[in-house]
Amino acid sequence: MTELLLETGLTSTQRKYAETVQRSGQNLLSIINDLLDFSKIEAGKLELENVDIDLRRTIEDVVDLLAERAHVKGLELACSIPADLVTHVRGDPLRLGQILNNLVGNAIKFTEQGSVVIRVAGLEETAQNVTMRFEVTDTGAGISAAAQSRIFEEFAQADGSTTRKHGGSGLGLAISRQLVEMMGGNIHVESALGAGSTFWFTSRFEKQEAANDAPEIARTAHSLKSSSANVGARQLSRYCGDIEASARRADTGEACKIFAKIETEHGRVQSALTAEFEQLPAGKAKKEGKTWLR
Repeated sequence: MTELLLETGLTSTQRKYAETVQRSGQNLLSIINDLLDFSKIEAGKLELENVDIDLRRTIEDVVDLLAERAHVKGLELACSIPADLVTHVRGDPLRLGQILNNLVGNAIKFTEQGSVVIRVAGLEETAQNVTMRFEVTDTGAGISAAAQSRIFEEFAQADGSTTRKHGGSGLGLAISRQLVEMMGGNIHVESALGAGSTFWFTSRFEKQEAANDAPEIARTAHSLKSSSANVGARQLSRYCGDIEASARRADTGEACKIFAKIETEHGRVQSALTAEFEQLPAGKAKKEGKTWLR
């Protein structure tokens, strides 16, 4: 209901009150859900699904869900998925998404400027299974060694003031650890004060039968979701090199189209794809250039 209220013509004071009510409700719901999940896990009643999932879609859904939260803080939010990664697997998409949502949400919460990037890579592959490593890297304040030693414990916070400043139940990372272990993996953190943090975990999945992980566009198979022109263009250009595609960056959309047209007409490329990135600091879009590739 508060979302509907915020779409109406409110005064600045009314809007401030409504946003406070909305945040309080969201925080309370998050705490309740954490307590319910924790209770299920402790009682041994939480069971994981084993259904066909598309890892690419699951990860991109997390970015879509949290993009606005990153925009409000002026943060760059992106994810990258290698071209040759097996993404059609069997597992529990809800719980995988829950882990990623928790890690990315925390990264955004504790990062005041810079970026948050999700990466995934294959570690081990057999005819039936594949083991993946997922990592979430931020440019936040970092975590002390003492706090790292207890950060995955129940009701733990990085410092005593965290709960008062940011809210939360202190159960999110503990639940994530337990879910990761149920999925046959482990979770760790690498961090230093003033140097940001990287939370990473591994998970083992069954391969889908007759799965087709071929890229939809030949030689442009890296998947990229980005909320920033800077991080988006930078990563996409690097990915093009990885898959032996070429890339050029233009400052305007019109220049981008001209580059693509010239190269195509002269037979130097068979096809060209333009990719546009928008940055939305504090909810305001600002187009900052385009990248084209073949």
